[in-house]
Amino acid sequence: HTGEWPHPSMQEWLQWTAGAYYEDSVKTGRYPVTLDGIAIAVGGFDTFFQNNNPACELLTTIGLDCNDNPAQNNNTLVQLPVASGIDTSHYSIYGQLTFSVTDQLAFVAGARAATEERDLTYSYVNFKLLNVPGIGDTEEVRAINYRPETHKWDSFTPNAGVNYKVTEDILVYYKYAEAFKSGNYNGLNINKPPSRVEPELASS
Repeated sequence: HTGEWPHPSMQEWLQWTAGAYYEDSVKTGRYPVTLDGIAIAVGGFDTFFQNNNPACELLTTIGLDCNDNPAQNNNTLVQLPVASGIDTSHYSIYGQLTFSVTDQLAFVAGARAATEERDLTYSYVNFKLLNVPGIGDTEEVRAINYRPETHKWDSFTPNAGVNYKVTEDILVYYKYAEAFKSGNYNGLNINKPPSRVEPELASS
């Protein structure tokens, strides 16, 4: 909300802006990471796995493929679906005052106070095989269950400045302000537990 002080005698020298913000949200994600072990080996050891190498003939006889492109070969694929869910609760209030000393000179001061809590409600890795010779695809099973985590961040970010109206069309000002970017969780991990991303504080 933006307005002027209700008393008529104050309307010319004091203006204010104030408000509140609330958020309660849930963000989920699930991504099927697919790996081809043979293709990875071919890419890493291409001097050994050549199409004219005897090893390729052996791989071919057991139903595998020396092609290092998983989209063009018949190898068994390992699929690792990763998923996570993050709940966010955020509360904040903010306000700003502008004091007009003269018709040309004004001082500005404000601040924002916030509390944010993020809950990593779940994070897991599943396991599934694709294109298994004689079987096809296997059932998807749970491979890793990471433990839930929660963290809360509090912030207070002020701002202050001075405005000088040179003419009706020209305003010269100085402003100092701070900003807070809240933390989060990197919940989609395969080989290690989810990591917490710490917040960032910026000033201008």
